[in-house]
Amino acid sequence: MMDIKAVFLDVDKTMTSEKDASLVASCLQACRQLQAKGIAVVIATGRQAHCIPCVEDGQVKPDYIMASNGAAIYDGQKNLLWCESLDRQVFEDITDYCRQNHIDIFWKFTDGMYAYVGESELAQDVKRRLKHFTIGTHPDPKALPNAGGLVCSDLEKLAEFHRLFDRRIMCVNGGFYIHDLTNLDTDKGTGLQRLAELLGITAKQCAAFGDSENDVPMLKAAGLGVAMGNAMEVTKQSADYVSTNASEDGVYNALKKYGIL
Repeated sequence: MMDIKAVFLDVDKTMTSEKDASLVASCLQACRQLQAKGIAVVIATGRQAHCIPCVEDGQVKPDYIMASNGAAIYDGQKNLLWCESLDRQVFEDITDYCRQNHIDIFWKFTDGMYAYVGESELAQDVKRRLKHFTIGTHPDPKALPNAGGLVCSDLEKLAEFHRLFDRRIMCVNGGFYIHDLTNLDTDKGTGLQRLAELLGITAKQCAAFGDSENDVPMLKAAGLGVAMGNAMEVTKQSADYVSTNASEDGVYNALKKYGIL
């Protein structure tokens, strides 16, 4: 039996169904059973900490939140434990580029998410669903984000962005045409290792679950990395185990298989 002390769970298409984005009932059950056994439940997401629907509505009560792909760590009450900031020049250059090329860009700050360019229907939809999402700039001009999200389905525009900025910022596919932006040395894997250190455990005592490209470093860093059956192929190839689809109890089934539950 594995000596797992913390379970890191991606949200979209891992905790939630790949079919309709609803929280999978067996995953919620698993979270409660893990906590009853003294195993920490960690939400590990590219989202900003205040923009996680299943947490905001009170369904899931995590012990910790690793937000913005490892760029910020909070306790379960959203008290900030650690975060980093993007370089100001990189932040400003990307914002200017996106404005000039009509590419939506969401910047993630510790108090919420701000769409410096939010022209698409997706941006309007996110604004309707999340109370900590603003279309506009941060009220403090000196504030720096810890991460960002580029929204782009145009492959030519995306390729040009990579050509211009890949040496200055990490850009990985987070799903839903959203490409997550973090510092070059920051990802869910480094976030897992940092939180493990804060908890006084090792990365090998952590299990991680995900479906997207941005989950790959986390699955590799953990003692057990599990990809959902609906995961991207690159994520499956990086996992120790490929479970069933999220909607088919993927998280719960893997936890049972490895004796964690």
